[in-house]
Amino acid sequence: MIFLIPSENRTIWFPFASLNDVPENLRFFVIFELFLNIFCGFLILRCVKVMLTSRVIHLNLSLIICLLWLQWFEVLFAKIIIIPYQYGFIDFPSITSWWTLDSGEMKEFENFKDVLWLYVAALLLWHYLNSVLIGTGGVVIERLFATYFINDYEQKSRKQIPILILTTTHIFSITFSILSIESKLPLTFAFGLSIFIMITFFSAYFIVLFINQHFERRPKFSLSQKFQVNENLRALKMFRKFVWILSGYIFLAAGLFLLLIFKLAPFPALTSHVLEDLIYLNHIFFVPGLIYCSDQWHQEFWSFLPFRKRKINQTPTIIKHNDEAQIYFTQLKNAWI
Repeated sequence: MIFLIPSENRTIWFPFASLNDVPENLRFFVIFELFLNIFCGFLILRCVKVMLTSRVIHLNLSLIICLLWLQWFEVLFAKIIIIPYQYGFIDFPSITSWWTLDSGEMKEFENFKDVLWLYVAALLLWHYLNSVLIGTGGVVIERLFATYFINDYEQKSRKQIPILILTTTHIFSITFSILSIESKLPLTFAFGLSIFIMITFFSAYFIVLFINQHFERRPKFSLSQKFQVNENLRALKMFRKFVWILSGYIFLAAGLFLLLIFKLAPFPALTSHVLEDLIYLNHIFFVPGLIYCSDQWHQEFWSFLPFRKRKINQTPTIIKHNDEAQIYFTQLKNAWI
């Protein structure tokens, strides 16, 4: 929705669908939304724990993914601010809109102080959205570094790589967040830029995959180099499922957004709420998509359930995944000796 402050000649773009849109079953909707957010937070924390305690992928790659995913709690803080306005607990004009260029459809406010807390929430939401969009490429860039340092990437920690990737991500995400919330980016430009970024990252993913497949066929590589190539390919192929899930999610969200912008949605209010939940509760789809990329991840992810523990205990001949991963990386480290 777009807010207009004529006294400052300022328009502010808030990335949420409705305010003071009180449903008939208010208590049900509040409890249901609370449940979804708690469930989403649980999935993220559980996934982060599994990724950091199991060495399925390199620690640098795990850190990039986990720190980006933990940013979802920005959404949670923003929702805590927004919910009183959204469900009418705070007196506020009723608004249902994602975006408009028509000044007559914009809600006017005399003073910026009237929307200060909503501005804070919107800034958190924009930062999260831009970080997820830009940070997705961090996975590809980390594997690009792993390919470049093919001789000793597993031997040296190189913590500066995730620091560099995450710092660059936040510099761009903060910049784009400010430009977005202040309506400095035309919608067509912002939408086109987002599509360009995703196409670039997907193209880079397949280029890095192709390079490592080419390296795999080179007979003159040392044992340590072959180990690194195999590790790169293993990580890239493992994330292939998630790449397709992410692509489908992006096209679905973009399609709903375009339906609302061009006023083609048959049920605009319902579509707006669906799009909002699709954007801000996306980890309900992302976490299962990621953990099922690895047998070890999804088994450890559900290991807290009693029946899963019994199932694991009944198969003593299977090597524990942590031990198996540790053996792999020990062999890889010894390859340099």
